[in-house]
Amino acid sequence: MSSEITQVPDVRRYGEWCLIAGASEGIGAAFAEALAGAGYKLVMVARRPEPLEAAAARLRGKHGVEVRTISADLAEPDAAERVFAQCADVEVGLLIYNAGAVPGMADLHDFPEDEAYRTMTLNVVGQTKFSYLFGGKMRERGRGGIILIGSIASASGCARLTTYSAAKAYSQIFAEGLWYEMKPYGIDVLGLSCTTTRTPAMEQLGMPMDNPEFPSVEPEQVVAEGFAAFGNEPIHFMNGSRATVDAIQAMPRAEAVQMISEGIRAIVPTKVPA
Repeated sequence: MSSEITQVPDVRRYGEWCLIAGASEGIGAAFAEALAGAGYKLVMVARRPEPLEAAAARLRGKHGVEVRTISADLAEPDAAERVFAQCADVEVGLLIYNAGAVPGMADLHDFPEDEAYRTMTLNVVGQTKFSYLFGGKMRERGRGGIILIGSIASASGCARLTTYSAAKAYSQIFAEGLWYEMKPYGIDVLGLSCTTTRTPAMEQLGMPMDNPEFPSVEPEQVVAEGFAAFGNEPIHFMNGSRATVDAIQAMPRAEAVQMISEGIRAIVPTKVPA
């Protein structure tokens, strides 16, 4: 599929402000580029202030749009509340929650304890809190949209991705339920289930980008497919991966977990976060 982004949500439908959590690089930065080019004002949230400010400055210069930055560690328990408070004077009409990349590849008990919990905070608690706070305001206004970035790792349990695959399974089910709940209020919700994507986080992890069994896509393709599906379906599986997910989930569970776990062990080196 071409990674050309041919459609962007209409600012007149959703409102002029979009908040992107996890915005400084990779998929989040690609969303920011497309939305700024369409005239959206942005609130960009990320943990590291330097690359966040650099990304925002580039968008201001290129597109002439207003961009706010909030440096926040989204794994902190009160991160959503702090970000929400800093957005009190704007109407966030689009929420894109992109935080939650896998921090390492190791068995659960080889992770530092705090790092194992961090994965769950980012993907489960963070998605829920941001959707609750910003989605609540959207519901009051009767318009808005939420895109939650997930992963096809949700298809089964997987060794060395135990917490990550579990968290992404939550993300998918959460997005599906929220899609139905919010529809009567004029709010679109999409869970975007990603395959391997060529991002700095994935490359630093050691995930092979050109393995034919796990083909990678560019961040711009994630944005293009996500926008094409937005408003039409509750879950979109990237890069034609729906058939693969269905096949995995149709297998006996032990067989599926063994197959996926052995495949990951064969192609990705163990990496334990410091």
